[in-house]
Amino acid sequence: MFAERFMAWFALNLYLPFSHFSRTIRDGRPSKKRLRKPTNLPVVGWRDVLPVDRPSVVESEKRSGNVRLSELAILALAAKQCPSGSTLFEIGTFDGRTSLNLAWNAPADARVFTMDLPAAADPSLEIEQGENYLATHRIEPGARFRDERFAGSDTVRKITQLRCDSADFKVGELAGKCALVFVDGSHSHEYATSDTQLALDLLATGGMIIWHDYGVWPGVASALEAFEKERRLGLKHIRGTSLVFWKHDPAMGAVPLSE
Repeated sequence: MFAERFMAWFALNLYLPFSHFSRTIRDGRPSKKRLRKPTNLPVVGWRDVLPVDRPSVVESEKRSGNVRLSELAILALAAKQCPSGSTLFEIGTFDGRTSLNLAWNAPADARVFTMDLPAAADPSLEIEQGENYLATHRIEPGARFRDERFAGSDTVRKITQLRCDSADFKVGELAGKCALVFVDGSHSHEYATSDTQLALDLLATGGMIIWHDYGVWPGVASALEAFEKERRLGLKHIRGTSLVFWKHDPAMGAVPLSE
């Protein structure tokens, strides 16, 4: 357990500030890790939106398509804040690295739902041009949490894998039940808008929504900025990451459902 907690501490307190600093002093040469378009949401530090705590990070090795280590630690920290009996929901399973960390850090009696497109299914909405490669070289979702090292563990027992296009998903009994929703599905404006609407429908009173790839994929940035301009909820871009954070304030009334 020490190693997992140390990895999270390292990610938040050394990796994140150093990587952010290194990006600010790079020259103008193109880089896949640089933001592809200017961003307009207010920027805050992770301590401005989440309490200092001791999360853990497992499966720290990153592969193409995963969240960065610092982002994974922030998500782990968010999961750790969820109350007992919580439901967490992830839109976009990919290889299951994030799902595993959400379940690892969530309370022992929490449930984690993770959803990805069915095998060989075509997306219902338009996708970004750059996602064509991912669509044709799709990995099997959830490979990390199905690894034999975690078989039968309490962590994996928390996870329920769903195979459905997020644009077609019906929230049903999960409506208004999720303490944390992580949005990391397709990156087009259409999907980011649809997934944001879904996240609101899933969110519980006082719950959190975290989006990935803000400023990396133009469609995600345009969708979130349009949403913020219309709703004025107070979305925040976490400094040094591509994460956007919003927490519902119960004092403001019910969660504003999708329109």
